[in-house]
Amino acid sequence: MSPPSFTPVRWLRDLALGVRLALTGRTPWGRMGLSAAGIALGVTALFAVATLPEIIGLREERDAARAPVAVHELSDAEGVPAAALAATSASTRFQNERIRGFYVTDVGPESPLPPGVDALPGPGEIVISPALRELLAAPEGELLRPRFPERVVGEIGPEGLTGPSDLYFYAGAERPMVQSDVVVGFGGYDRIGTLSPILWVSYAVGTGAILVPVVVFVANATRLAEFSRIRRLAALRLLGADRHQIRRLAVGEALLGTALGLLVGALLFAVARAWLTSLPIVEGGLFPDDIRPNPWILAVVVVGLPLLAVGSALFATRRVAVEPLGAARAGAAEPRQLGWRAVPLLLGLVGMALVNWGMLSGSNDFAPLLLTTSVVLMLASIPALLPWIVERLVGGARGGPVAWQLAVRRLQLDSSTASRSVSSVAVVLAGVIALQAVLTSTAASLREIEATGDGSSGFTISSSPQVIPVPREEGVDALRGLLDSLSADFPEGHVTGWLETSGEDGDGDHFPVVIGDCPSLVTMFEVNDCVDGSSYRAALDGEPIPLVPGQTLTLDPNIWPVRPGEPVRVGEPFEIPAGARVIKPLDETVGWYHGRALVLTPGAAVDLPEATYYQHLHLRFDEVDPRLVEEVRSAVWEELPATYLYDDILSFDEEASSLVHARQGLWIGALITFALVASSLLVVAVEQIQERRRPLAVVAAVGARRRTLAGSVLVQTAIPMVAGLFIAVVVGLLIAGLALVLLFDHFEPDWAGIAAMAGVSAAAVLVVTLCTLPTLRRASRPEELRSE
Repeated sequence: MSPPSFTPVRWLRDLALGVRLALTGRTPWGRMGLSAAGIALGVTALFAVATLPEIIGLREERDAARAPVAVHELSDAEGVPAAALAATSASTRFQNERIRGFYVTDVGPESPLPPGVDALPGPGEIVISPALRELLAAPEGELLRPRFPERVVGEIGPEGLTGPSDLYFYAGAERPMVQSDVVVGFGGYDRIGTLSPILWVSYAVGTGAILVPVVVFVANATRLAEFSRIRRLAALRLLGADRHQIRRLAVGEALLGTALGLLVGALLFAVARAWLTSLPIVEGGLFPDDIRPNPWILAVVVVGLPLLAVGSALFATRRVAVEPLGAARAGAAEPRQLGWRAVPLLLGLVGMALVNWGMLSGSNDFAPLLLTTSVVLMLASIPALLPWIVERLVGGARGGPVAWQLAVRRLQLDSSTASRSVSSVAVVLAGVIALQAVLTSTAASLREIEATGDGSSGFTISSSPQVIPVPREEGVDALRGLLDSLSADFPEGHVTGWLETSGEDGDGDHFPVVIGDCPSLVTMFEVNDCVDGSSYRAALDGEPIPLVPGQTLTLDPNIWPVRPGEPVRVGEPFEIPAGARVIKPLDETVGWYHGRALVLTPGAAVDLPEATYYQHLHLRFDEVDPRLVEEVRSAVWEELPATYLYDDILSFDEEASSLVHARQGLWIGALITFALVASSLLVVAVEQIQERRRPLAVVAAVGARRRTLAGSVLVQTAIPMVAGLFIAVVVGLLIAGLALVLLFDHFEPDWAGIAAMAGVSAAAVLVVTLCTLPTLRRASRPEELRSE
């Protein structure tokens, strides 16, 4: 007999035959559909994760393209191009939506254009994004229109926006502004901003919770209905197939389920793509073209999942000898050792420790990647540890009811099949528990912030520092006029303002120099004897007083950054008044800054030399009224248009709503996974009953009741599920606790959610048992004792 030829045609023919055989049997589409459905959901989730790098990259590219290139960023050799303009950045909020943009002046025919803008606006004109135009035209935009009275002359195109809901503008200013930058072009690097710690912790845990279950389910899906597959392969051995051909046939069957899962997953992602654009995932929304998987990650998924399926199929047949008259498994393996199974968990714990150490030391550039890797390793340890735990649970079990003995004996003989089926749900549970703990701790932190405020339900609005374009005396008078005007418009509020500059001592240390009238100073410091002409030195409790009377400070006369070609002016010295007394800031949250300040009333500042003075504005109200909030914002913006408005209006309701939606999404995903895993558990239970139909028939023939046999199936499914739930809770809480240890002072697991998951697990076991009763009834009939 000539040796078999291993040509590619022979391989392809064997793979095709394996695909055809996978579609044979009494329930081929149910078996294949279950496998493909699990893989499809995993592929959809992986494709969604693969879009995140593209979403972030494309948004940052567009944001960087519209960032102005200021003249001070050029070298002296480059000089100032003739084609330039003056731009001042500004930012405000409306109903918790951020609005950003620039006020431009000195616009010429050759001035550079930002992306998405055909022509820059002139004085009294504005170019806005479509979303901002729609908001201004809407009825709720009534309170926003006073901030943008300019005539709309154009819209910003998509290339100049981070997303379709981006609120952005370019407005023509009536006069040049002191703090404006000379802009020579657009395309400077301006990051949208790195993810906050809580976001990248959630992203890392979520990525691991998606990636690992997909890998585990794909590996396990190729081994569903293993008993019927082995019978088919044994029949082929009887027809003359060799052992190598049998393996290729098994690979063909595994590839079919994976290919179907990839195809269905891609279709599901295409459908979900349009839906994702409507979700408020990021500020400004998403363009449809932004939601596209990263090509490299996409290639890894498309190539890696079939390779994983092939490797799993070959690994599954390593201990099975398929012969013409049946299949024989290799002898009983040695008891599982903990050894290598604990390595992923230990490596994950080490990675978590390194993440926390890096955050403590301030070096956290690689923290997100390291955290994600650690989460993946800790979740991947569950499939490795679960068979060992189940084996230890049943290894020494003796005696008990008949149903218990039947179930335990079966698990003692083969615990890997049941453990594999449960490992997917255990991994998902661990990820969900970790994410739930992150969300619960976030909600608790928000509640704590809300509870530990100043005891009122009010709000504050502050403007960014503004360089005053007039001498100090005129600036003091102008500030007092502004404060009087705002106080008259809003008598229910507390309006505070001050001027500030920077002083440098002989050692090169810088100190704030604050100039404010007595009504403003008493709202900032613990002072009750203020009169015009008083001077003070601010210091915190227990801290050394940094300034002493008679000490000399040099005030800074420059506006930073200094433009190329302009000289850096040297400041003039000023001596701290001899009668400057020590006071403490009222608000400890800004005490680190004002706690080192020289504080002067206008009468004490008459001898101050020339310097650059910045105007600060602060308004506090005791009650939050949405309409009042917008009216105050508009009033301040009207007085100081080119500014940044800050407030402490925390929308706890919206934050809580977002957290509720996130938790609901987690529950939906967990329940879908439960349904899939319960289906796979059902397939495994039915297959094991069919494989043991003769022993079951013998047990029934000697007098065992069917409820005893049903109880054995229940216990046989419940023991791995309980073990999986235990390790999922332990690993999930470990991930969440270690990830959150430096983010919050407290860690609050979602015990109610964990209890609910335990209840769902118990329900899944009960449903699986009930669904196996018809098969169990047929398998325990006396007719099954016959053999051919």
